Amino acid sequence: MKKWINQQRKPTDKGRQVIRYCAKVFKMDPLVVQMILTQYRPKNFQDLYNFITPSFSQLHNPFLLNDMKKAIDRTLRAIENKERIFVFGDYDVDGQTATTLLYQALSFLNANVRFKVPLRSEGYGITPEAVEKMAADGASLIITVDNGSSAHSAMQRAKELGIDVIVTDHHEVLQGHPDCYAFINPKRTDSTYPFDSLCGAGVAFKFTQALLESLSYDWEEHFQRYIELAALGTIADMVPLIDENRTIAALGMRVMNDGGKNRAIQSLASSSKISRIDSSAISFQLAPILNACGRIGNPNFAVNTLCNPNPSLEEIRHLIHLNNERKKLTAEQFQQVDEIIVRQKLYNHPVIIVQDVLHEGIIGILASRIAEKYQRPAIVINHEGKGSARSVQNTKFSIVNTIKRCEQHLEKYGGHQTAAGLTIDLERLPAFQQAIQQSAKHEPMIQPLANYQMKVPITQFPDHWREELSRLEPFGMANPKPVFLSENTYVGYSKAFGHNEEHLLIGSQGKTLFAFRFGYMKEFLGKFIPVLYTFDSSNPQHFIVQDLKAEEMQYIGMRSG
Repeated sequence: MKKWINQQRKPTDKGRQVIRYCAKVFKMDPLVVQMILTQYRPKNFQDLYNFITPSFSQLHNPFLLNDMKKAIDRTLRAIENKERIFVFGDYDVDGQTATTLLYQALSFLNANVRFKVPLRSEGYGITPEAVEKMAADGASLIITVDNGSSAHSAMQRAKELGIDVIVTDHHEVLQGHPDCYAFINPKRTDSTYPFDSLCGAGVAFKFTQALLESLSYDWEEHFQRYIELAALGTIADMVPLIDENRTIAALGMRVMNDGGKNRAIQSLASSSKISRIDSSAISFQLAPILNACGRIGNPNFAVNTLCNPNPSLEEIRHLIHLNNERKKLTAEQFQQVDEIIVRQKLYNHPVIIVQDVLHEGIIGILASRIAEKYQRPAIVINHEGKGSARSVQNTKFSIVNTIKRCEQHLEKYGGHQTAAGLTIDLERLPAFQQAIQQSAKHEPMIQPLANYQMKVPITQFPDHWREELSRLEPFGMANPKPVFLSENTYVGYSKAFGHNEEHLLIGSQGKTLFAFRFGYMKEFLGKFIPVLYTFDSSNPQHFIVQDLKAEEMQYIGMRSG
């Protein structure tokens, strides 16, 4: 169960002066300004101004990334000499958008370029086999996007074949720098870049910026061609939406809502009945559609569609169909693994590890949902030994460090603090299961927190706050939507909905509350309940439940859903 924390503190006299001044400058309600100052904690006024008004000038110099000049010089030489260049990507949305972005930039410069995104069944990242296939196709330069930091065997094979590799990536560097021609990653141990949390598409965006600026193109004139893709990858990959990520995401959404440059994104939005593209529309509608292609289809189809200046309705419908199939499969297999967790009482373990016959493409979603429901780190492993791991949000528990201490049991692994992937010989699974529970003891097992800004009954939420708070878009990691506490929320009626009734709808005095993935709590609701909620940007009568407390909460964690 999450611990609810009120973030708001009574301002000092000086603090009240600052709030009044900022409210006047930004034409905002003083209470909204107070929320921004509490949640974002700007260093100074300029920092606050940059946060509220993201602009092109806030983008960093791409040549501050280590090896950037060396990489650009080699790429320009390949373009001039008409060498065959391969962009090698990844199958998730970050990888798809990064691949599309760099492929389009190189095509714009008339490079002899092709792209390759591996199928999920081929495994994550560039491999020796992939290098050999590209070599057979005439590659003399390979540029990875959103992968490559741990691909040491692939780098060795490329050297043997006389192929230069430029690695552009953003994942943790866990086993030393790869031995490649150039290594561009803001998480390098010796990084000179002022921001270390770009996503793969963000790094590809900086590479493109450096490439065009080196050829004296006006980047401010050209960046709109690529910013939508960078924004889509940034929000989808759940990197912190601060600093340059916030700038990329905000400017990208601005372009999307101003007619857009990428026809596929616009067609997907239109077909999904999205009138205004915000971070929620990307996270819960657009990104899952593209991700489904990488999960249960062919990610190269998604990249081809994103590259197509005039994608057909048939292509768009195919992407949406794949996502509908993915939703159905996810619901079925979540019920399958949840029954195992309840039957074996795995929720009592520090880390929930569940193994079964499961589709590799959705084990990451299953791990996320298990971690969310049981508030425990989760690892889901399928029948082929492919695993996906997730930590619990709003804790300092590092799932990748937990796995790293058990690496002797694994064939390979990689990831971040909050998410990781692994491959294991299933004969080693019992030993790994024991080791991971011991390893977890080295991580802080802090009770998950749910922060809220202030107490505001849902029936008294001011209408003008919705518009003012929407100026803080894009919302996401490190910049969540402001959350409020409604202590005695009247439950006029409640109804479970969705596949397997996994969601909950609550009616309260003319307001409608949507509690996604809280369907299993319906029978525990009293007449008055405390609710943490946030606003729905598109409908003043709708609110989104972040958390709620009900009678007999101690039994909730043991229920299947």
